[in-house]
Amino acid sequence: MSAKDFVRDYEAALATQDWTVVAQLISDDARVIFSNGALLAGKDAIGAAYQHNFNTIQGEEYRVENVHWLMETADSAAYMFEFFLDRCY
Repeated sequence: MSAKDFVRDYEAALATQDWTVVAQLISDDARVIFSNGALLAGKDAIGAAYQHNFNTIQGEEYRVENVHWLMETADSAAYMFEFFLDRCY
């Protein structure tokens, strides 16, 4: 899977607000930096945070825009993006 394909699939997975769907795209040793600067290391920590967020934003639509690639190789990539939440009530 290319990095760009990952971002497309990741956004679709996030839209489900179901960690079991998102988890399929996350490696066991992944690192995520949230917009508040918090670094989450490992799939378990990332999963706990995402599940908390999914519980908090129920009924909202999540979308990714303005993807900026910091680094991309054949086996890893780093990118930043803006995210937006829209209420779907």
